[in-house]
Amino acid sequence: MPPNRPPRRRRRPAQTKPSRVPLGQRLLGAVKRRPWILGTFVVAAAAAGHWAYHYAPRVRPAVASGPGAAILDIPWAEAAVWLPYPHQNLAALEKQAGLVSSSGRDVLALAEVETPRLPTFGGMLSPPARSLALATGKRGELAVAMDIYPSFAAFAQLAGKLAKNPWLAGGDVEWQGRKIQVAWRDGLWLAGSPKLPNLAPKDEPGIAPSLVVAHVSRPSEPLPAGRYRLRV
Repeated sequence: MPPNRPPRRRRRPAQTKPSRVPLGQRLLGAVKRRPWILGTFVVAAAAAGHWAYHYAPRVRPAVASGPGAAILDIPWAEAAVWLPYPHQNLAALEKQAGLVSSSGRDVLALAEVETPRLPTFGGMLSPPARSLALATGKRGELAVAMDIYPSFAAFAQLAGKLAKNPWLAGGDVEWQGRKIQVAWRDGLWLAGSPKLPNLAPKDEPGIAPSLVVAHVSRPSEPLPAGRYRLRV
């Protein structure tokens, strides 16, 4: 009789480690299974880039051009200032100590010119605009022009009409006892006293981009008459 032998143990199959799929292939597979992921990413990236370029605070010089730049040459103006993209440049300059006081605000102060406090357009320091220009005269004349982005201009006009706010919708506004006229012309927000400025497109070919362009017609120590540009 054969001796009792222990039962044979079945060999377990060798365990193989799952191969790791590279991250790029996994992402590609996910995109193929769900194409909307790529579309969402592209739209989000485009929106972020658009906001950073057109709205985020940054130094963005430009050449004085368009109807707003014509304010620099108004005959009665004692002092005038033109700023490109004020919603970006003013916010960026405020982050750098000393630059704001060296901008167009101080030019008007040195020229002893009184300037009004402009509407904030819903609490913003400045509405999204291609440019902001302001001029004042010795007899109290005032001219302001803002080349506001079209979408925001349409929203501001609608909000002004609904709220019956002449600063936004247009009309007559009282400021320090005098009447200021406000109106919209082809996306340009205008304010003037005693009347609206009549502006024609203006270009300065061959001029380097500037952060601020200021014109002073009346010398005031230590600032002589002339045109000044703040560049980077």
